[in-house]
This record gives sequence, structure tokens and C-alpha cells, in this order.
Amino acid sequence: MKSTAGRPSLRTLRTALYGWAYNKSRWDQEPPAEVASALRRVEKNSLPVSALEEPATLRLALDALSTLLDGSPAAGRTAHRKRACLSDVLGLAVERRYFSVPVNPLSTVKWTAPMSAEEVDMEVARRAGHSVAVLLRVYAKILAQAQERANRQIEAGLREWDGDGASPGGRLGDMR
Repeated sequence: MKSTAGRPSLRTLRTALYGWAYNKSRWDQEPPAEVASALRRVEKNSLPVSALEEPATLRLALDALSTLLDGSPAAGRTAHRKRACLSDVLGLAVERRYFSVPVNPLSTVKWTAPMSAEEVDMEVARRAGHSVAVLLRVYAKILAQAQERANRQIEAGLREWDGDGASPGGRLGDMR
């Protein structure tokens, strides 16, 4: 947005955009006054799509989609998913010739999503007294347990089949 002065709360903007502007099933309905006001503000203060050709503007958009409403970083998967959506939208903008060059601007900006809580930061692990070897042993144990569980499920399923290749109850017929 061009200006943040007088901007509605982020929660109100999110409700207006996701609940009304991006929700085709509600386009024929009258939004509540607060939502209508927020949508008018977005329409009046939004930058043109062509502004996303500027790397600095695009980085602001990427940073915004990787931040939660409370200002904390979103999980890496969330940021990647939203970046993929942005890429699709920018691809459509390229197709419709909104940009001076027929190239998706995302392809020209190097950007890394924030690390998610699921990812292991080796430096943090080292400072906590855990070596990479310890982390790998724990990870290997988790994988081994998952593999054992999967093998048990496969064996149980195979036991249901009788010796002539027919499925239990004859549902699938002869598998020979």
C-alpha cells in the first residue's frame, strides 16, 4: 500500500481481502461497513501491479507474506506456499502484459523464506551441546521406527490375502 497512515487493522484487512475480495462466492453480497471501508482503502492505496517489477517492492511483498499478523515469522512451508501463489499471480500478470518485460519478476529476485521450526539449525544444535552425529542418530531412530510401523502394516495386510492370490472376501478377484 502507498500509505499506512489511517490503515485499518491487519486483521480487518485480512478479513476484507480473504473473506470478500478474494471470495468469488461473496461478490454479489453487500459487505459489512468496516469491510467495505477497508476494501475502498485497499483500492485507493494499492500500488499498481507493475510496481512489482522493482526488486525492493517485490522483497517487501515477499517479506509480508512470510510474516504472521502478530509480526512473528510464518513457518517456512507457509512462506513457500504463499510465494508459489504469488508466482502464479505474477505469471498471469506477465501473460496479460502488465510488466515492461515479459518475465516473471520473481525469477529476478533472490529470496530465502525464513527457516521453519521443523528445520534443524546446526548452529543452534551445536550451542545446545548436540553434535550433528547425535542429531543424525535421533533422526535415524525416528526413520527406523516409522519403517518398522509401515512393515507391520504391510504384513498385516498381506496376511488378509489367502494363498491363491484372491483378496479378502473375493472383492478384487484373482490377482494372478
